[in-house]
Amino acid sequence: MGNADRDRLPKKFVKDINDQLGEITEEILLFLNHVRKITVVRTGKAAVILSSAKKKRPGFELVSIGVKEWRVFRREGLLPSELQDGNKEEKQHFQLKVAYQDDLSDTYRKLFNFFPPSYPYHFPASSTAHSI
Repeated sequence: MGNADRDRLPKKFVKDINDQLGEITEEILLFLNHVRKITVVRTGKAAVILSSAKKKRPGFELVSIGVKEWRVFRREGLLPSELQDGNKEEKQHFQLKVAYQDDLSDTYRKLFNFFPPSYPYHFPASSTAHSI
């Protein structure tokens, strides 16, 4: 978000966005399928760069972030017929991931969840960072 965009937003929204950006932790990389690096740039703060390395293992994925390593187990498939939305022609799927460190030392105690939007949207992807 550039300065012109930021200036058009109410100050409360800018504060809320900054607060949410400040809550992004390395653990989010465990659950993003195609993201290996995130750079968070906030006004008045040092940039935070989070990156991961992922290795396939039989039955799980080994994810390294900094000096920490997690085992990430994934299950996905078609939702059972009783959970399908009868108003949709396309069958709905699920994906579940569980991650842990072998020594169970991680102290981050939040559940990540994602529900894809049920409407089309256009969100321009960019490889350049914008400051909020």
